[in-house]
Amino acid sequence: MPPDSDGPGALLAEPPAGEQDRAGVSGHPGAPGAAGGLSAPRDLIAELRGLHKPFGIYAECGHEHAEDDPAAVSCGDFVTCEDGFLHWVCQACCCRNEEQTAECAEHHEHGPGLVICPTAWILDGAP
Repeated sequence: MPPDSDGPGALLAEPPAGEQDRAGVSGHPGAPGAAGGLSAPRDLIAELRGLHKPFGIYAECGHEHAEDDPAAVSCGDFVTCEDGFLHWVCQACCCRNEEQTAECAEHHEHGPGLVICPTAWILDGAP
C-alpha cells in the first residue's frame, strides 16, 4: 500500500528544480559520470527526492490575516492559513511557476492517504 503523503512539506514551492537544471540527463552537466556529477545511487535518490517534494494547495480560509501574521500563507491572489489547506501535490510533476497545473487539477487525484506522485511513492521505499 502506498505510504501516506500527508506529511510536513513546503507551504510554498520554488520553481521546479528540473526547470533550473537538467541534472541527470545524459549529455548535460551533472549527469551521472560527468565531471562533478552524481555517481552513487544514494546521490541520485537524494536528487530525485529534492525534485519530487510536497507542494501545498490552499483555498481561501474565510478570515483576515495581518501582514505580519506568521500563520499566514501567501498564495499569490489571496492570503490564507492552515484552515485553507486542501492537499499536497508533487512540486515536480504537478506545479509550474508556483501553481498547480490544470493537467494535475483535472486528471490527478490528491488527498489524505494518497501519495503526491508515483516517483515519490517509489522513493519512499528507497534507502
